[in-house]
Amino acid sequence: MDFAENVQNGNFINAFEQLKSLSEEKFEKRVVSVAFELENISAYFFMLSVIEKSENAFHHYIASVVLSTALSHLTGAYHAGLYHARKAIELAPDEISYKEYLLLFHDIPERLVSSQEAFKLSLEILKVNPTRQRALELKMKLQSSLIDSN
Repeated sequence: MDFAENVQNGNFINAFEQLKSLSEEKFEKRVVSVAFELENISAYFFMLSVIEKSENAFHHYIASVVLSTALSHLTGAYHAGLYHARKAIELAPDEISYKEYLLLFHDIPERLVSSQEAFKLSLEILKVNPTRQRALELKMKLQSSLIDSN
């Protein structure tokens, strides 16, 4: 069985065996691709199975990506994705890519991350890497709007 079939059928141990030797980039690409392909919550449950066996920041990040992209049309998907994004940061607080990803939750219509939190995240990101374009843009935009609101 291929990876997608294993995920679809709930054969998560076999599915994980098929991916465990991949780089993080290829792992992410494959899981997210299958989530779009299957158009159901199987890929998310696969990631929950992975997290249950080997919880780490990267696995929470992938669960969040699956929810906020392939499954974003489902009620509550962004909220659950936000949980996993925050958990990734909790487990790897120095990984700025997870903080950058969390900024997505400020940009969506539901605005699950407040402007104040997004501004703070932007400052944390820029402290580590002052050239991060998204953080720079958001800092400038939010700086003026936060000043105007006070």
